[in-house]
Amino acid sequence: MRRLILTIILTSLFCVQAHSQEEELLLENVLNLKPTQAVVGMKSVKVKTRMFEGTSRSDRHLYLQENPVPVIKGPNQELYMIDHHHMSRSLYDSDHRKLYVEVVRDWSGMS
Repeated sequence: MRRLILTIILTSLFCVQAHSQEEELLLENVLNLKPTQAVVGMKSVKVKTRMFEGTSRSDRHLYLQENPVPVIKGPNQELYMIDHHHMSRSLYDSDHRKLYVEVVRDWSGMS
């Protein structure tokens, strides 16, 4: 398991995300995502939280569709987020639990 997490972290450093209109986005609960970053800067989180709280529901929905959280699907279909940790935490802090994710690698068959 340690090796898988290390591989996910290293891949996230080199993974280039190319988002297009045809890619399928999944709506996921933020609590179902596994972070690959141990800490986040709370100043950045607070700034993003204020940004989200100051937007309408429809604007927030559009922003989240255009900026999906890149994830790697691991064993047991668990989703490991490789970016947007600050945004995810700020959504959690502002009681917005759903966000869009985009699977950039499917490693669910590895175990």
